[in-house]
Amino acid sequence: MKKGNCAVLLNEDNLTYYWIGFILADGHIGKGVRLKVALSNKDKDHIIKLQNFLSVETLREYPTYSEFSIMDTSPIRNFCKKFKIEQNKTEKACDISQVKGDLLKSLFIGFIDGDGYIGKQYKREDCCLFIKCHSAWLDNLNIFAKEYLGKESAYINKAGYANLNIGNNKILKELKQFAIINKLPVLERKWKNINLE
Repeated sequence: MKKGNCAVLLNEDNLTYYWIGFILADGHIGKGVRLKVALSNKDKDHIIKLQNFLSVETLREYPTYSEFSIMDTSPIRNFCKKFKIEQNKTEKACDISQVKGDLLKSLFIGFIDGDGYIGKQYKREDCCLFIKCHSAWLDNLNIFAKEYLGKESAYINKAGYANLNIGNNKILKELKQFAIINKLPVLERKWKNINLE
């Protein structure tokens, strides 16, 4: 029996696409029907927000992390079909090529909260965004790169990971401003380094 509602993941709005981006980065989908998300306890508030979004009843808490899982067969299958998500989505990247405009921006912000790091540049007040993930995600990182940098600047590093770095503070400020205006539930610890003043 399902104890939650994954049908909301099929909605076409900014909040949904924020959580889609986060799930693509940090979630696990087993056998195409069960969604599982686990986060370090420093981000416990964040997993509770996602738990509430999906109306999941139970959050399991452990000494270092918290997690939930939900089996909601039809909506999760449709979600996987929509984004071509396969069993091992880490090594077989999904397809986000059909996502455009504000929905892509929302998805990117959610993906940053899952897989990104925002830090100050050396001896500067400006920030830089760093994303590192499995090499299979290179094409998706280049979708983000083309959208925000105007060119495919993601690359495979020496260790074999796909990397995307954005050091343009104007772009990062625009993303943060967009998140604020659209009330996206971003991870404050990541975005606080971007000063909007």
